[in-house]
Amino acid sequence: APHDFVNAIEIASEHRFRVGHRSTVTEFMPWLLARLSRSIPFVRKLFSGKVKIQSQDLVVKDDGNSTTTTSTTTENTKVVPFSCLTLDLPDMPLFKDAEGGNVIPQEPLPNVLRKFDGKRPTDMLFQKKRNFYILERLPKYLVLCLKRFKKNNFSVEKNSTIVNFPLRNLDMREYVDSSKLKIPYLPNDSELNAMSVKRLRKVLARAKISHEDVVERSELVRRAKGVIQEVRNKYVTKYDLVSNVVHDIGT
Repeated sequence: APHDFVNAIEIASEHRFRVGHRSTVTEFMPWLLARLSRSIPFVRKLFSGKVKIQSQDLVVKDDGNSTTTTSTTTENTKVVPFSCLTLDLPDMPLFKDAEGGNVIPQEPLPNVLRKFDGKRPTDMLFQKKRNFYILERLPKYLVLCLKRFKKNNFSVEKNSTIVNFPLRNLDMREYVDSSKLKIPYLPNDSELNAMSVKRLRKVLARAKISHEDVVERSELVRRAKGVIQEVRNKYVTKYDLVSNVVHDIGT
């Protein structure tokens, strides 16, 4: 029941997410998927990817009138898992339209995804780090979270920028390390059908797929085809939009 789910969330998060306390989707979704992945391997298999982060030390200088940043040549690289990608939005324009209303800008999704092209820096001023992100492995289901809300001492500010999502064939190839997209040789269906029983068992053993109980050669072929298809799926870079969750928050 929804009530039981909410109570379980509050207990598991140690009251971080609870009734009466507003949280943003960029806080909740990563936590929820990470929590589920710890206890349900199937969730991890569907939603887990990897991102490479290259970090440089950032020198921040503030003369009272303006803030300038420069990066050092010292660089650290690490690869970390992710269950959803948080996308930063450009700042809202300060000017208003001819009728005095706020101008709501629009951005195509590829512009917002440039954070993960490995070339555009993301400055973390408080941590004094300049990060470059590029994806190493894509999940089967890709969750994108737009960082719309910023908190200050008095209120929560919402960035209302409209992001245009393509309905089909969102290609993430541009944001994946090219060395990770080189597909190894994989036998086609005809070659699998012609393989000996001994070689089919080797294919399954290498993929750690149970096959000791299999007697029929046709079943070995079927399982081997499943293994090959699973490998091919790891190199798929195109996505179709499945759902769009709109999240709002009061001030």
